[in-house]
Amino acid sequence: MTPQAQWFFSAAELARFASQRRVDELLWATATGLKIAFLVAVPLLGIHLLLRSWGERLGRALPAGRLAAVLQRMSATPGAGRWGADVLVPVLLVALYALLTAPLDFFRGYLLAHERGLATLSAGRFWADWAMALGQGLVLAGLFGLGVFALARRLARSWWLALWGAVVLALVGFAMLAPYRARLVHEFRPLGPGPLRQSLERVLEGAGLRAERIEVMDSSRRTRLAGAHVTGQGPTRRVVLADNLVRNFPPREVAVAVAHELGHTLERHPWRNLALEALGALLFLFGLHLALRHAHRLRALRLRPGVDPAVLPVVLLVAELLFLLHQPLAVWRTRAEEVRADAVALRLTRDPVAFCSLFLRLARHNQADPDPPALSRFLFGSHPAVMERIRTGFAWAAAHGIGMDRQALPLALPVSQLSVKQGKTTGTGPLAGRTRPGS
Repeated sequence: MTPQAQWFFSAAELARFASQRRVDELLWATATGLKIAFLVAVPLLGIHLLLRSWGERLGRALPAGRLAAVLQRMSATPGAGRWGADVLVPVLLVALYALLTAPLDFFRGYLLAHERGLATLSAGRFWADWAMALGQGLVLAGLFGLGVFALARRLARSWWLALWGAVVLALVGFAMLAPYRARLVHEFRPLGPGPLRQSLERVLEGAGLRAERIEVMDSSRRTRLAGAHVTGQGPTRRVVLADNLVRNFPPREVAVAVAHELGHTLERHPWRNLALEALGALLFLFGLHLALRHAHRLRALRLRPGVDPAVLPVVLLVAELLFLLHQPLAVWRTRAEEVRADAVALRLTRDPVAFCSLFLRLARHNQADPDPPALSRFLFGSHPAVMERIRTGFAWAAAHGIGMDRQALPLALPVSQLSVKQGKTTGTGPLAGRTRPGS
């Protein structure tokens, strides 16, 4: 018999998760519409010219001296203070958009997350994280503008290829340094000795991989969501477990979660994704190159011939529209990667019961719709639906002669974990640890 969502979730749970999914999709549509409206309004209302003017005024206002001379030489501009537009056009675009979407970010990331019981961070911590992310974005935007437009003036035809090489190196560096960048936001501790660590080390050994460390991240300081990931590459690779996963999930399920993440590494998904990011950067820079050379012919934009940083919002608008057209293909690709990682997890653990139990518990713990409609999967399904994964687990068990019964799912939590699991439990049998609808 084919597993059905009604076997594992009550009607009330299914209705609640479906309602939350629809709200999330509406919020995504709202955020996307705001971004497109912003990028349309900036050139339509002449704001791109205003940003350019402000930047040049700031550049001219800087007292003449060594710093001003260095910036002028770096920007390779003929007019005094023109370097200011290179920096401020992208910086002010990022800042204005961040201010425009801040209320939506707060609603989605704080109010709604707290209403659903998924967030633990305070309002102060939310805004501190928001400000930190914005600050990093502004610095990167300023460096991007100063570097890109200056290089475009110096190497009129080949600048985008030269810059693309630097971007590829930066992407590799960011991937290698990811474990260390995460320490700016989170705290980590080594996973202590015990049955869980031994189980994870066996999974790593079965995968033929080594990890510099197996660590637990303090996710509970901000959220109740549970998960795991493998970060870093080569000598910097680490297995990272959310503390919510360690506290609220049986060790067998944690082992499956780690095996799944290792599956991405074995299938070389991080490197493929990095290659696709590099390809996306190449296309974006080539598009920017064409815009810098030809956009001034669109008289309505009132752009200067040559390198004019005011063209940036137009390029971003075109890139966003192309991204939207590409989204169904992107989610199909990532969904296919998840399917392959699931197959590796089953092969490494040979535990289809824990595999199915993990995704059942994740759906309930993270409040995900286990069986969304086809259109939702097509547009937003970057991961297989939970019920697809359950059917995969049952099919794998049948193919390998392993008996499975729906009464065995989800796995019972150990007594030590029942004391920290949120919500009420419904007994001590195979369904122990399942939260009651609405709890």
